[in-house]
Amino acid sequence: MKKIPAKNAMKTRGKKPAHQTQNKHGGYMKKNTLKARGNALETCEILAPQALQPSLQNPSQNGMQPTPQPRAQNEAQNSLQDGVNFFVHPTSIIEQPCKIGEGTKIWHFCHILPHTHIGARCSFGQNCVIGPGVFIGNGCKVQNNVSIYEGVSCEEDVFIGPSVVFSNVINPRAFINRRGEFLPTLLKKGCSIGANATIICGHSIGKYALIGAGAVVSRDVPDYALVVGNPARIIGWVDKTAQRLNFTQGRAWSQEEGCAYFLQDGRVKCGND
Repeated sequence: MKKIPAKNAMKTRGKKPAHQTQNKHGGYMKKNTLKARGNALETCEILAPQALQPSLQNPSQNGMQPTPQPRAQNEAQNSLQDGVNFFVHPTSIIEQPCKIGEGTKIWHFCHILPHTHIGARCSFGQNCVIGPGVFIGNGCKVQNNVSIYEGVSCEEDVFIGPSVVFSNVINPRAFINRRGEFLPTLLKKGCSIGANATIICGHSIGKYALIGAGAVVSRDVPDYALVVGNPARIIGWVDKTAQRLNFTQGRAWSQEEGCAYFLQDGRVKCGND
């Protein structure tokens, strides 16, 4: 085996491949990868208020080094009102037109499709796909790996756990176009969907209902219901803070809220409603 002189070997190891670009860590990255990443950034609309990035105000805090702030824009036509600030991570894509409310945060690798309405103070974890034409109310929290398809609507303060699954067609076939047959799904105010639950389209989840992890919901869920299993079934009732309600003669008291709840004909009502 022919030996390479040490001096020449050093030159060979230090030589940059012709089709690659050296990154800041000393490694190499293909030029077409950089180009694709640049296109993705150009597609994004990113607003990064200083309030969302305190470390940028004081770079020496916690021993952190200054980091460049993401490209920011603030265009009224892409907001719910003039002067709205929201945060989008640089790896996410926002397609126009859409509306995003004040204080909403959209994290890594999300894709917001056109004609989607997202309210204020919402949060989207990694790898979420929303839309097209989806309505998300104020104060909703969507955890990692969730796709919310056309036909799904969320009222205010809805919680959707990681890897929750929605559908919009009841009888899908790869060779049949069902776009005109989408069935709506409504998640009412304050309800919570546990991790890995599946919500079959054409149904509604009641106010402040709590869907257990892994449940498969194939019918309407009433307000304040606690639902688990496959198929999902009601096993009890919860208050607005998701604490279990214990009814005696149709009446239960919520210690957290300091109010009474009433059970009649399989439906629960809050005394403060």
